Amino acid sequence: MKHALVTLFDNSYVIAAAAMLKSFARNSKAGERPAIYLLLDSVTQENLTHLVTILTKHSLEYVVVDMNEWLNAMPHIPTRGHVSRTAYFKAFIPDILPGTFHTALYIDPDVIFLRNIKQLYRYDISSNPLGAVVDPYLPKDGLEVFNSGVMLLNLSYLRKIGLAEAFFNVALQNKETIKERNDQPVFNILFSKSFLELPLTYNYIVHDLRERKKFLWRPHIVHFAGSKKPWHVVSTHRYRRAFRFYLRGTVWEGASSDPVDWQYRYEAYIPWSFRKWFDRWEVWQGKPFTERTFRMYRKYYIEKFVPYFVRIRYENAKAKVRKLMK
Repeated sequence: MKHALVTLFDNSYVIAAAAMLKSFARNSKAGERPAIYLLLDSVTQENLTHLVTILTKHSLEYVVVDMNEWLNAMPHIPTRGHVSRTAYFKAFIPDILPGTFHTALYIDPDVIFLRNIKQLYRYDISSNPLGAVVDPYLPKDGLEVFNSGVMLLNLSYLRKIGLAEAFFNVALQNKETIKERNDQPVFNILFSKSFLELPLTYNYIVHDLRERKKFLWRPHIVHFAGSKKPWHVVSTHRYRRAFRFYLRGTVWEGASSDPVDWQYRYEAYIPWSFRKWFDRWEVWQGKPFTERTFRMYRKYYIEKFVPYFVRIRYENAKAKVRKLMK
């Protein structure tokens, strides 16, 4: 049975897509790779050329689809924050892919592969519309269950029910609900009762270094969900080094897509135990941290706290060595 890997993104997620494609190539074998479908929304020709260079260098079979042709078929639906209208193009995947494909793995561009995912295609979804991972970060209100960033799609089933029409009917009826999370609530309204639950390792979401519901040593797919991404100027994400590792050798090596946000930088530098105090300080003062406040604290933190913790770790390491040599 032929399989496909589908991703869609606009020009703001090209850096993420480059790391995702390269990590997929590094963690898969030549004879086992599915055909890759790139559904692009307003990606510049220069960026597309760089992506094609990565694909051809690693001998990946790919098809590029310009999603501007599908804009007329999509009604106007509100979007939020870092998620753009591109997310709604997921509804067209069963119509875009040829009828020879019965299963497709949809992947958001802001993921990286750490292991081979050939076992994922062996899950039996013949009686389910899709397979997805339950998102531990979603509120326990029953409205949303699974994350739509990684989905194993039963294309035959979705073509039969007419996914695009059903998707946009639900989206238009629930505009106020879905504007917070865009396409994800729509997929949950349609399929939360009938989807196949996949293991957490195939969509491992970690929003922050200290924030984790469940810990996995080496997941298959890491998903950088949320507004804070590893390609930001300062990132505290636990897998930021892995993300930047896969950007090596590309034109985006060492690149950052976002300007410096002082509030974000202050969060990155200040230890978790001090954040609540500084949040209270902001409420008490009635004003947020400024660049000057950040620089003052950073100087104090680097000069006082860092040497202290380094010395403690060094002394602990020396004590362990002495113990082992006795």
